[in-house]
Amino acid sequence: MRKTFRLLALMLALLMLVLPVLASCDDTPDGPVDPDNPGGGGTGGSGTGDRVNYTVSIKTLGGMPLSGVNIYAYADEALTDLRGYGAVDANGIANISLPRGNTYRAVLKGVPEGYNLEKSYLLNSSGTQITLTSSVIADQNINGVIYELGDVMHDFTVVDCDGKTFQLSEALKEKEMVLINFWYTTCSWCVKEFPYMQSVYERYQDKVAIIALDPYTSDTEEAIKSFRDEMGLTFQMAKDFTSLTQAFGDFIQGYPTSVIVDRYGVICAVECGGIVSEKPFVAIFDHFTGDKYEQKLIENLEELTPTELPNVDMPSSDEIGAVLNTGDITVTYSPETDPEDSVYSWPFVIGNKADRDCIYASNINKDGSFATLYAEVTMKAGEALGFDYFASSEVGVDILYVIVDGKDIYQISGDGSDWETCYPWVAKEDGTYELALCYLKDESDDVGDDTVYISNLRVVPEADIDVETFIPRNCATNRAEDGFGYETYVDVFYNEADGYYHVGSENGPLLLASLMSYSQFGDIDLYTLAYNGKIVVDGVNYYNDLLEYFSYASNSALLGYSTVTQELKDLLVKVTQAVGMEQNQAVPNEKEWLQICSYYDAYCSGGKQFPDPIAGLADFSAPPVVESTLGDTDFPNAVKFDRIIMPRGLMMRFTPTTSGVYHVVTNSTYATSAWIFLAGREEVYVHEDGDRLWNDPNNCSFYYYMEAGKDYYINIAYDDPYQVGTIQFRMERVGDTFKQFNIASPGYFTFEDSEDYENTGIMGETIAGGIDVVLGSDGFYYEKETYGDPERQSKLYADFSNLTPIFNKSLEKVIQAGGFNLALSADDQQILAYINAFETTYKEDEDGNPTEELLYPTVLDGFKALWGENYAEYAELYQLEDVMNGIYHGHGKDYTAEASVYLDKMISQEDAPDNPELWGCVEVDEELAELLQILMDKYTFKDVEHSWTKLCYYYQFFGPEAEA
Repeated sequence: MRKTFRLLALMLALLMLVLPVLASCDDTPDGPVDPDNPGGGGTGGSGTGDRVNYTVSIKTLGGMPLSGVNIYAYADEALTDLRGYGAVDANGIANISLPRGNTYRAVLKGVPEGYNLEKSYLLNSSGTQITLTSSVIADQNINGVIYELGDVMHDFTVVDCDGKTFQLSEALKEKEMVLINFWYTTCSWCVKEFPYMQSVYERYQDKVAIIALDPYTSDTEEAIKSFRDEMGLTFQMAKDFTSLTQAFGDFIQGYPTSVIVDRYGVICAVECGGIVSEKPFVAIFDHFTGDKYEQKLIENLEELTPTELPNVDMPSSDEIGAVLNTGDITVTYSPETDPEDSVYSWPFVIGNKADRDCIYASNINKDGSFATLYAEVTMKAGEALGFDYFASSEVGVDILYVIVDGKDIYQISGDGSDWETCYPWVAKEDGTYELALCYLKDESDDVGDDTVYISNLRVVPEADIDVETFIPRNCATNRAEDGFGYETYVDVFYNEADGYYHVGSENGPLLLASLMSYSQFGDIDLYTLAYNGKIVVDGVNYYNDLLEYFSYASNSALLGYSTVTQELKDLLVKVTQAVGMEQNQAVPNEKEWLQICSYYDAYCSGGKQFPDPIAGLADFSAPPVVESTLGDTDFPNAVKFDRIIMPRGLMMRFTPTTSGVYHVVTNSTYATSAWIFLAGREEVYVHEDGDRLWNDPNNCSFYYYMEAGKDYYINIAYDDPYQVGTIQFRMERVGDTFKQFNIASPGYFTFEDSEDYENTGIMGETIAGGIDVVLGSDGFYYEKETYGDPERQSKLYADFSNLTPIFNKSLEKVIQAGGFNLALSADDQQILAYINAFETTYKEDEDGNPTEELLYPTVLDGFKALWGENYAEYAELYQLEDVMNGIYHGHGKDYTAEASVYLDKMISQEDAPDNPELWGCVEVDEELAELLQILMDKYTFKDVEHSWTKLCYYYQFFGPEAEA
């Protein structure tokens, strides 16, 4: 039986890291149960003779039946005279036969932990309904706890990456539900899921709390915080020190995994895998925060977002063949027949696209659906199977999977403009091969026609392949009869030039290791084995040695796979020594590690091979930079982003032949970032947009001194980690030394951790950052490091004419707006600016010309229009009545006159005709520095040393002295 959809789900699961599965045991209810009559007999209130049948129903406060509870009936309030017992069924109902004529009280045993019990409950012969409330279990010790769906959570407490405390019980006092998300920083599907989670969270954050827990040992709290900031996430994120990952071991089959805890503290849903649409999150949040919430356990999110069943019939095999087949070929077409999948599988149907008869997936606009078609194709050795396709779908999301004999060969998506060709298989021996087409439609946007069209299915000699084609092959073939390993293995060769293993020869296909996917080696991927501590040889655990390669594989262009270096090959041998099938044989097969590997046969002109899937992710895989000549405007280097990569960026290696200062300029239509690393990803430069004359918001321009013969790694990335496309750049040598007019203190204010930060979570001193400064003997400020060196020293200049990183006005405009008047608070100035606008803004006539009638009859009318329904709140917050009555809230004198003196000291074009970077700047003396510090204290953090440098520029020196 063919289970294509589950196979596809498995292939999607390969995109996620897999964690160990822990076994759990059912709790045994306390006390004895009569094996012959566990629940008594009859119906409540009825009975014959001397006995009466009592019906007892046990539900949670949310209305969910509780099963597995034992009920003991006593005829006295002291609960010593036991007369009968029973056990509730799956519907939470028990029937107990008891002697007539007594008043009975029930004692409950085997109630799951977390439910609040009374000592006993009065039984009513007409039927008894017992409602149990639940609350988060106060004991935070979960050693040995294995959670199941329906369990009440133990409380837990974590400190998030901002030093704020999250406690489950406290969160449920304020919110209707808590989503616990398990993730890690380099998980590609976590990166895909978070934007949808964030978008919906913003709408439900008054009712929903999210805590994202990272159990990944190599992820630091700083890395988590950096990840959150890069992604623009606002819910709490923390490193998992709680053992929750182990407690949810049965559920966490991959990352990300989301656990839903409802208002009663009960685990009501667990979703393993990335949710890459807003719709499921909306359904989850709507259900669990609803005013009429009814508690139930959600086994599958489809219960909240039911799948639409197909209502289209598939044409017959002959009808499809008449449209699709080209040439004399033998093909039999059939739909999905697996009982579990066929009811949901949409068919491929006949149609026309761009003047071609064709077939296409019929699940157009059907969120969360799939369409399948099978074709049994007879081929001879040396023949290629090909077809044409026209993709009209959301790129990388709505995908047509092309599967041959169970192997995911080709993935087609995107909004194309014409027909294209692919060859998913080349036969190495005669036989009948199964081609499966499965179009998977997610729950996000619909793009183009929202389908993929197929035409011109054909079988041709491999020599007729006319497009670049790569066919995956296993390194181990011919399974041994005894079940241990394989009889045939490919020969592999190490290539010193590129540092990789190749198949067949040093220049043959790249050898690829399946690190986070299933392989011939077994049903468990290597990451799971390593994470579970199974890769141990002679007492040495090789998990940490493999971690870096797991990271490469998770970011790989061939997701889950890494190219094989000498180091990785040695580690794979350790894997087989630890858990290999052949390790106990008298003569173990030294090639067993190749069961983990595969390669791609190439059918291309010019001897081209399958490209390195981890190119740019590591030092050893970084392609070389092409150096430009000085003044050249071409961009010969390019980094292509067709997937999400975390940490961000793709590296290219540059080894200068001549020491000097090199200039890097990017060419991108979207905002970019840049870094420079040394070997081992040692960061030596971060681009921070400091050049005063550089005004391209999408691109980087920066300088750095580099030594001849030393490897540097240029890392370019989009600011938005989801952006796809290509960033070009050029790199040219500008001289032995160079001075760039840069901002003195780029970036944000930062916080220095206090000595007791880990215990208290309290941040320490606020830091402006930037260069250290010194007051020179001439009364002006200089960069401290270079002061006294005539060739390198640089004076500080305050920018009076351009926008600064701090204010949305130039310093000249700040002076004119009264920014240096400390008698006014920042709020006072904002209100006065609005008042001025309301008093000077007139209505316009039909031609857009101002009339004599004010836009707002009164100032208050203006504020009411500005603030709308929040008028009263904002009027109180900004102390509007005070300001309108001339009462201000600043603390200090008016320094406007003192600051205005410097307007006459602004450097003009006449003063420095050859230095346009200086035009509009003022040299910073001691008094100006004090004035700028007063301004910064008023509008930003108070009393931060030298925060005024964030308004200033200096000539940054690049050269061998600076490098030293």
